[in-house]
Amino acid sequence: MIAMVLPGISDTARAETATLEVLHLPLQEASAVVKSQLSRQGVVVQIPSRRMLMIQDNAEHIKRARALLKRLDISAPQLNVQVDVEEQQTSEQTGTGISGMMLPGGWVRIRASYEARQGSDHQRRFLLRVTSGKYGRIEAGHIRAIRPSVRRFLHRYGVADAPDLALVPITAGFDVQARLIGKDSVRLHIHPWFERERQETNIQADIEILPNLGSTAATKRPPAPQAPMRLNMQPQQSRHIERIAVTDADTELTVRLGETVILAATGQTAKAFGNALLDHYVIVAKRFILLRLTVTRAN
Repeated sequence: MIAMVLPGISDTARAETATLEVLHLPLQEASAVVKSQLSRQGVVVQIPSRRMLMIQDNAEHIKRARALLKRLDISAPQLNVQVDVEEQQTSEQTGTGISGMMLPGGWVRIRASYEARQGSDHQRRFLLRVTSGKYGRIEAGHIRAIRPSVRRFLHRYGVADAPDLALVPITAGFDVQARLIGKDSVRLHIHPWFERERQETNIQADIEILPNLGSTAATKRPPAPQAPMRLNMQPQQSRHIERIAVTDADTELTVRLGETVILAATGQTAKAFGNALLDHYVIVAKRFILLRLTVTRAN
């Protein structure tokens, strides 16, 4: 511990220098936390290579900063998120039979009684382990842009309606964020997206000058005043993934830990997104996508 007098601090409140180790928080956030507890003359220096902060202030302010950082610098809770993506089919007589709470983006939170009346044609289960507040990624399937309605939907998000669009591999999925609220509640954010692979051809060209320096066999012929040039071209192909967020179908809701909730894509952009995933069926009018989600603690 080093004692000194900072500008503006009296001799009775001599400054000290201390180091604080940061275990979990981003270093910038930890620095802001510590700074909030120091005096106006207090100094915070970040040491990224050691994940440490060096602070300089009087003993009382250093004590406060140390206590607050200890309270906040803890590991974030780990959560298990189980997501079932289901394709539902209904008959002409029963219709969808969907009722429940409307959510943003065209989603409906279905009542639990719906589960007993309907069966799933196809189900894919995804298990995510995420840190509270972080996102997990789900690849739900592939879009085959066969129907004009699906082509128009993709065109809204910048995908050109080319004749070979049905052959372009387009992956669709969701980003799921689960944020723990209190002891037994979770705030869920669901963000649909699709990705496509794009190929680009880049041509690198080099100009090579071929000077005519004359000939020792014909000394009377001087070098040519103009030199010919040769263009060397090397085409190179590159591939990259273009990600497009379907922000109009974003939704969010609050659930209890361990509770299973069912969401149906039955309106607005969510329905169009679901129909795009179902485009490989001959008849999609009576089909729709369900999401079944359950969040539990991982630790």
